[in-house]
Amino acid sequence: MSGDLHLHSRYSDGSLDIEQIAYIASKSSLSHISITDHDCLDSWDSLSMVSNKYNVNIISGVELSCMDFKRNRKVHILCYNAKNTDALKPICNRVTNSRMNAGKKMTNIVLQKYNIILDLIKKYASYNGCIYKQHIMHALMQSGYSTSVYDDLYSYIFSKQTDCGYIKVNYTDVRDAINEIKMSEGKVILAHPRCYDSFELLDELIDENMIDGVEVWHPSNLKKDTEYLFSKVKAHNLIATGGSDFHGLYNASPRHIGQFYTPDKYIKMLMN
Repeated sequence: MSGDLHLHSRYSDGSLDIEQIAYIASKSSLSHISITDHDCLDSWDSLSMVSNKYNVNIISGVELSCMDFKRNRKVHILCYNAKNTDALKPICNRVTNSRMNAGKKMTNIVLQKYNIILDLIKKYASYNGCIYKQHIMHALMQSGYSTSVYDDLYSYIFSKQTDCGYIKVNYTDVRDAINEIKMSEGKVILAHPRCYDSFELLDELIDENMIDGVEVWHPSNLKKDTEYLFSKVKAHNLIATGGSDFHGLYNASPRHIGQFYTPDKYIKMLMN
């Protein structure tokens, strides 16, 4: 038994819908998956139906976008198996509303600079109407301005240094987010420490008894990272999770569903 517990769908910044993801997972010998869309619980109502249709267990999940204000860095927190979703809705709504406003502003800037169709951007937007940078780049690709999502054009438009089309999204303090997860009775997992250099934060959160586990197996890891994170898991009796962080077309490098996964032992711990 194994599970890819870090997947993104069209409910946030993935390019596939949850049925397509579940179908691929069922063909990949995975017993469990989790759709961990950014700050969005909208898919949760359909998880049971999709799970039964494709004979794969789907653990409810969400990836909360936060800030480590002490170091002025972004940080992502994974929440699994929450019982009280009402406790998670406020933080999801705050970030989603900020992201929606930022997406509209970025879209207007790009429409002024490039001859692309607004409806094309809206076609690729997430199901709740959020426009991510990837959706704008997809429209630019379709219109002949680029051949990939993450290229020089992406860097030019969305870099803070160029001041061309970057609009800040306001994120919640990481500890406030964790407290809301605890109110929801969900499991708190620090996501991919390598991505935002969250290793010092990891030690603090362990000392403060604020997390249940850490994402040990992830595409961004260096070999030493995986070994280090697993040593933390063993030393503090934490839950180790793994996942491909799959976004389909919108991944910066090739990765497929099931490429990184969570072993049986830790799936059981997560569900306990």
